[in-house]
Amino acid sequence: ADWFVRNTKPGDVILLKGNYKLQLPDSLDQAFGSSIFQFEPVSDRELWIGQGFTTYYYPSVGGSNIIRCTSKDSHITIPNSICNGPLHRVGEAVFKSRSDLATIDFGLSVQNLGAQSFMECTALTNLVVPANVIYIESEAFADCTGLEDVTLEGVLTIE
Repeated sequence: ADWFVRNTKPGDVILLKGNYKLQLPDSLDQAFGSSIFQFEPVSDRELWIGQGFTTYYYPSVGGSNIIRCTSKDSHITIPNSICNGPLHRVGEAVFKSRSDLATIDFGLSVQNLGAQSFMECTALTNLVVPANVIYIESEAFADCTGLEDVTLEGVLTIE
């Protein structure tokens, strides 16, 4: 477990081959909000494109990580599930510099907002981060100069 703490950051997805039961340290666990995972033999992540997003689906955790948004809408709704599993994380810099992005609906399954995920989204004025989002990585909303009102309903950690 010490190796994981030294070599990963919150929000990283860790894939192990074989069957393991691990008590994951809190610093790794924040992304998915559970303390024990049952890892089973896995194939590599699966690329999935649809609903305006490109995601990696990780069979071992039964969830996805948004790596790109293809939608150019000013209102973004993050779906609760993609590829028959919950969407756990908005990846690093996914919406960075989207000066036209005015509103975000985070849905009910996202638990982690990656580093710089909404950086420089200057059209955002009001932001409600729902209770399911428990971890916000560094600079997630840096330089969002239009933000006037921010509500964090359940966030436990902000880098």
